[in-house]
Amino acid sequence: MSVVSFPEVIGFNPSEGADLRRRRRRELTEALLERSSRLPDEERALIEAVYREGRPVVEIARLRGESPRPLRRRVRRLVERVMSERFGFVARRVAEWTPNRRRVAEACVLHGCSLREAAERLRLSLHAVRRHSDAVQALFEAERDRRRRA
Repeated sequence: MSVVSFPEVIGFNPSEGADLRRRRRRELTEALLERSSRLPDEERALIEAVYREGRPVVEIARLRGESPRPLRRRVRRLVERVMSERFGFVARRVAEWTPNRRRVAEACVLHGCSLREAAERLRLSLHAVRRHSDAVQALFEAERDRRRRA
């Protein structure tokens, strides 16, 4: 999965200087919170607690009876997934696809399920899920290549 760093998401230009850090951080947080609306409820609540409410992961872990380190890793992985180019592509285009492709894309890309988990949840064969997932990846790569040429 292609992960875009936060500065690339908002078009950060290093030559602009470091005095824009606070504004950039706010823009990144707003973009993250907007995109997180596509996540399952539990994951969205976690992102909102950390980035909207400003709650420390240690506090959230204590309230949930979990260890902070794995929760911190989970938050980091969620942020990487949500801010990836592929997540943005699927979020923008998912309504245009057939119902099964839409369901597979939502499960695998937006919700982060493996192909096997998606096949089980959606009651589709692993082959069908893989075929739709490959088609979504091909569409994503074609759009990315088209944008790079432009």
